[in-house]
Amino acid sequence: MERKKVYAKKQRANETVDAKRFCLENMTAYRRSHNISQSKYLSEFDSMKNGPLHDQSWAKCNMQQFHKSVQYSIFQCTVCKEAWPITSKPKYGSY
Repeated sequence: MERKKVYAKKQRANETVDAKRFCLENMTAYRRSHNISQSKYLSEFDSMKNGPLHDQSWAKCNMQQFHKSVQYSIFQCTVCKEAWPITSKPKYGSY
């Protein structure tokens, strides 16, 4: 497996600018062709035909929204030393 990776790197290093541009255009077209609506993807559920789930634009958007929703800040009360997670910044550094 490692030899294949080294060989592939050497091959990419020897590619011409035109060959790299051609590969990039093909990859862009491939990604566009496999980006379909959420309802169609889920009704067909064929990753070989439609591409992987994590490459779909709507799935990436949902993953980013989820990641943002689970980001919490931990704050600690200065009186009782109790800590709690909150999603917004308080007016003061601690309570």
